[in-house]
Amino acid sequence: MASPPFPGDSDMAARMREFDWAGTRLGPPEAWPPALRTAVGITLSSAFPILLLWGPDFTQLYNDACRDLMGDRHPGALGHPNRVSWPELWAFLEPVYQGVYERGETFRFTDQRFMLTRHGQEEEAYFTLGYGPVHDETGAVGGILVTILETTGQVSARHHLQAQRTELEARTRSLALIEEFLQDYSANKTAYGLIHSLQELLTDYLPEGRMVYCEPDNEGWQVRSQVTARTEAGGTESDDSPWPHDAGWLQIPYETGRPYYHSGLPDDTQSTHAVAMLPVRWGSSVRGVFGCVCAAPEEWSPLQRSILEAAVRSLGLALNREHREDEAREHADAALLASRSRLHFALDAAGLGAWELDTHTQVAARTMRHDEIFGYPQGHPAWTYQTFIAHVLPEDREDVDRRYSAALERGEAWDFQCRIRRADGEVRWIWARGQTLKGVRGDSAHVLGLVQDITQQRLAEANAVDLNTHLELQVRERTRALEEANGELEAFAYSVSHDLRTPLRHIAGFSQLLHRHLGDTLDVKATRYLGVMEDAIGRMDRLLEAMLNLSRISQVSLQVASVDLGQLVEETRGELVDEAERRLVEWQVGPLPQVTGDPAMLRQVMANLLSNALKYTARQEKAVIEVWAEERPDRWALFVRDNGVGFDPRYADKLFGVFQRLHRQDDFEGTGVGLANVRRIVTRHGGEVSATGQPGEGATFGFTVPKARANS
Repeated sequence: MASPPFPGDSDMAARMREFDWAGTRLGPPEAWPPALRTAVGITLSSAFPILLLWGPDFTQLYNDACRDLMGDRHPGALGHPNRVSWPELWAFLEPVYQGVYERGETFRFTDQRFMLTRHGQEEEAYFTLGYGPVHDETGAVGGILVTILETTGQVSARHHLQAQRTELEARTRSLALIEEFLQDYSANKTAYGLIHSLQELLTDYLPEGRMVYCEPDNEGWQVRSQVTARTEAGGTESDDSPWPHDAGWLQIPYETGRPYYHSGLPDDTQSTHAVAMLPVRWGSSVRGVFGCVCAAPEEWSPLQRSILEAAVRSLGLALNREHREDEAREHADAALLASRSRLHFALDAAGLGAWELDTHTQVAARTMRHDEIFGYPQGHPAWTYQTFIAHVLPEDREDVDRRYSAALERGEAWDFQCRIRRADGEVRWIWARGQTLKGVRGDSAHVLGLVQDITQQRLAEANAVDLNTHLELQVRERTRALEEANGELEAFAYSVSHDLRTPLRHIAGFSQLLHRHLGDTLDVKATRYLGVMEDAIGRMDRLLEAMLNLSRISQVSLQVASVDLGQLVEETRGELVDEAERRLVEWQVGPLPQVTGDPAMLRQVMANLLSNALKYTARQEKAVIEVWAEERPDRWALFVRDNGVGFDPRYADKLFGVFQRLHRQDDFEGTGVGLANVRRIVTRHGGEVSATGQPGEGATFGFTVPKARANS
């Protein structure tokens, strides 16, 4: 009896040795078929997560790397049917398993999303999965080899970046709001008409609900303008019923001059769950409150707040036209005000503050957004250059001051990034740029500029650098591990193929001894049994020889020389004379060139392609085999076409895989390794392989190789 097929000292190898396999559909390991034993060895030897499913009920075996992905299903999943362990995924897995197990198909899924119950809770996870058949000694599919790579981290990172891009696009779209608002500016002759237009525009940017503009009087709060998103907008709506003075969500922004946001209000007469109330400055004081009352239970997002606050600031600027005393100047001021509104909204939407510094008095005029960046939401009473420089961190102060002096001396732009400490003590990054303006004496009398809080951008840049560095290290590590795993797999396949030949020769030898020993005493049935066994031994020997050849191709270095393909094809045809004997075969060989490559390996390529052409035309009364070459800029393309049984082009990608066959073993003998050897040899030469065909119409196989060099 053979020893249990659980090599190595890994945790899963130890568990498999201790597991009671006799109580499963697989039976005791000593009785397992060679194909299963080999597949288990490959699974345990791999550094990558591999799940092996065997038999019609897909009994599970897996390695240490896969164990870490199983979560709390481990160790109960070992030796049990896959459906029992993954019931929530069975609707996805069942058709895949049927395709592999019943039809020998292969599948690959990249970043496949699953909702898994893992570690005691349901979670969203992504995996890149490969499903391939494992053939047993009869050529039938005995099991399924599943390679697994969890990509949840990479997919989450991509989703996060996409969300950031979406938010940026939304901010860009919001700039259209002020453009549309300002187009209606001159058409509205009253302040309330302007407010109503803004309310109508905002219904496309904010959650469904009601927008109101309220002002206080002696009787309470009065609704001056109202728009409901559910109804078609009409004229200015009003509500004659007063609102109580103690309504905090109106009183707070009116008294503090600050926006008020709240969610989760009690459900009184309507489903009201979210409120945003913003003070509207009309002149130097707060005149009313602009609000949005929504049924949405969620919090107000930063983007929604930005849109509301920018719109209300622009509204306040527009409303100031009522304070113009001279009607003749009112229209000119309105145009200027519209321009400033456009500029202020653009600056606010982009998070920019504007400032203008008088270099003689060192006093600066600036926008409210400028003061907010430095931590003064109500504004700073008197901003000077000394006020600014005091907010700059000492580590950055000298560089900022030096750049300022240089800009004044040379009349250049003052452009810098630095860290500031806001009025509330928080440290933030800012970017500022100022342009010097000449005075009447030719000196730099003013500096006009912008300032922006770039803390989030700096953090995002740092996170992106860290993420890219982490991903690059992961790719390098996984590439190295994959190269090592491929090398180990090649060595393992070579070792398995080599080691299996010794017991196979013993079986063959003892079979022949048994045949001679029994001699004439063998009856017909015994003779047939021995014949079947000897045929199976021969097929296994050819299969092992094919596996050894496949392993040698990757290990032997190329002996590059100039190769005459015409002579190579003629010699190969001579070697195939026995296969063409007693058959009508027409060879159509065109002129073939000199190429650069390993003569022995290219001979093996031509031998495989010509031998296949002879084999798959065996049922034709007259076989026609064509060989020709086509010249490309830096290489030659060689083709072999036959009029044989052909193949279904949907499965063309499988032809060059190891042990992949599109025809039954009983119809056409073979190991399923020949074309895999062709692809490996051509790839090592820097070329590519191709295959085209139709059932019953023959097939064409091709490959490319470099042209012969002048010094070859």
